[in-house]
Amino acid sequence: MTNEIFDNAISLSRLLWIMGDDPFNRLLAITQDLLRLAKEHGDFVLPERRQAIRAEMERLRVERSEILGVLFFVNKWDNDKPPNGDPQQK
Repeated sequence: MTNEIFDNAISLSRLLWIMGDDPFNRLLAITQDLLRLAKEHGDFVLPERRQAIRAEMERLRVERSEILGVLFFVNKWDNDKPPNGDPQQK
């Protein structure tokens, strides 16, 4: 368990290292928005508002996944590219 936590911490620090200011700031804003919406969802709200909150949270999750996906694939291609640049050739 401790090793998993340590490995995750290393992965997070690597992610923060390769991430530029703009993606980091956007991920921070998405996290803040998700927390705000989760709090509002937990309060007493009308069913229509609750549905709108869920839709907005899903949109933010998709955006977050896209940002992280771009960072992952850019880093993966940079590290896994063979010397001639052709990723199919081994």
